[in-house]
Amino acid sequence: MNGESLLETLANAGLDPDAAPGSRVGKNDFSAYESHLLSLMGKLRPLPVAREPDVQADDEADIVVIGRLGEGGMGVVELARQPTLGRNVALKRLKPSLAHERQALALLDEARIHGSLEHPNIVPVHAIGLDPTAGPVVILKRVQGDAWSDALVEDRAALPGDPTVLEKHLRMLMQVCNALHYAHARGVFHRDVKPSNVMLGEYGEVYLLDWGLALDEASSAREASVAGTPPYMAPEMVGGEPSDVDARTDVYLLGATLHEVLTGTTRNRGETLMSCLTKAAISEPVSYPKEVPLLLGEICNRACARDKADRFPTALALRNALADFLDLREAQMLVDAAEQLLSADVEETDEHAGTRRLDEARFACEQALRARPGMHAAERMRERCLIASLRHELDQNNLRGAEALSAQLGDRVPDELRNRLVAKQRGVASERARVEQLDRDYDPEVSRADRLRFALVAVVVLSLLVGLEYWMVPGGEDTGLFALFGLAWGVLALPPLYQARVKMWDTAMGRQFVWIMIAASSAVLIGRLIAWLGNAPPHLMFAQEVALLAMLPLAVDSPLRGRVLGALIGMALALACAALPDLSHHLHTAWLLFILLVLVVDNALPHKKTS
Repeated sequence: MNGESLLETLANAGLDPDAAPGSRVGKNDFSAYESHLLSLMGKLRPLPVAREPDVQADDEADIVVIGRLGEGGMGVVELARQPTLGRNVALKRLKPSLAHERQALALLDEARIHGSLEHPNIVPVHAIGLDPTAGPVVILKRVQGDAWSDALVEDRAALPGDPTVLEKHLRMLMQVCNALHYAHARGVFHRDVKPSNVMLGEYGEVYLLDWGLALDEASSAREASVAGTPPYMAPEMVGGEPSDVDARTDVYLLGATLHEVLTGTTRNRGETLMSCLTKAAISEPVSYPKEVPLLLGEICNRACARDKADRFPTALALRNALADFLDLREAQMLVDAAEQLLSADVEETDEHAGTRRLDEARFACEQALRARPGMHAAERMRERCLIASLRHELDQNNLRGAEALSAQLGDRVPDELRNRLVAKQRGVASERARVEQLDRDYDPEVSRADRLRFALVAVVVLSLLVGLEYWMVPGGEDTGLFALFGLAWGVLALPPLYQARVKMWDTAMGRQFVWIMIAASSAVLIGRLIAWLGNAPPHLMFAQEVALLAMLPLAVDSPLRGRVLGALIGMALALACAALPDLSHHLHTAWLLFILLVLVVDNALPHKKTS
């Protein structure tokens, strides 16, 4: 729109181009649907209003005015009490000086549109009626709080730099977006969205107020007029054609409100009405200072694009863009927190402190990705955290934790850490194999059947040799024959010992068994050869053998049970053999058979595992 057409539009609307731009402008011409409003006016029920202190005891009025809340260009808002429901309400009426039909129709039109909207962010309209004195009156919910514009003034020093304060105001704007999205879905366009028209309740409520310029399907038949608050107006509002107004017009007003949150100034500010409207008609993009987050600046410029097609299509789309910004901001704060945790140069005396710190950093990244899936910065930071955690677990020799982290990283594990992990895995595998071998070595159940078979064979062979000894050496005096029998025992024991070595050599207990049998056979053979060569008496030879066989299980690491008791019994028999020559042969034979019997029984019974 050029300057001349704009001047013509202002002239048609009865507006002075040099007027101050701060107040709302616009006239209501109901000629096109005046009959409809007059019909509604005729249907209004009486709603008597009393005023303190003029209330009488028999007064039938259910609305009692007790104070004033504020006033606008044509109306007054008063605080009233509704005794029947025991609550305070807000009463809106015309100023006495403006109480004529045209203004009454305007109030009725506003109440009609406002009352059709039921949303948590829109003040409910309780009733509308006719008071004999005040004319049409509208009863609304009483909202206690402050105008958003006042809150912005209070927080100006913290905006937009303080993230917490900025988020608070963005969430207020998001609630206004919710109200407008609801209104647009019902064909209602507000046309005067600005911070001063938003009320903040005591308990966090956000209400979009003042629907005096709102249009719906019925009111869109109004004659053309310039309507709105110039510093916030969209380009199509300057043209004065109600048919040009749609949901994207309110999106522009939301963007202009966001601009004020970010900068503290209005989007189309100017010294005069003409300058404000000129800026609104042009609506050039704004270059925001570095204090304003880049994404918020882009959102604001898109919402306030000159061409409606370039704006967010709906108030909900703008709300979602703000929500995405907050999610991104929250995610970035989490990434920054992870960076601080990862880079912390602290002395960690607690061995678990480093693990906790790295876990917290990874958790922050996970939360960031939950808020913003696919966020590259969060994914990169998460990878750094995983690598740092992997290095920490390797330093702490926690192989299981390191393997889990390596699995999460996949092929992104650095070569240095991969090599360390492989080396530790090999070391652990080697140690595990060693432990498993030790466990098998000392498992008495391994090769127990082989040991039992060998013990039974030894019992049979020794019993035959003992029988031959008694038959061939009845007096037990020929040490040469005893040496020969010892040699026979050694020769006969070699094949089973060799077979036992093949089957039992792979466990410590099996090797112990083989070695004790070899030691016992060698001790018998060598002892008898020494006795024969030294011409020693047989009873001393028997005593020596008994003593050697008694002490051998103690000298050689043996799995036999009751070794100490057996050694004591054997030493006692050795002394008996030395002291009783006539009984020495019998005592010796009984001892040998006893040892073999113990060997058979020991291997026949299950053992408890030892280590």
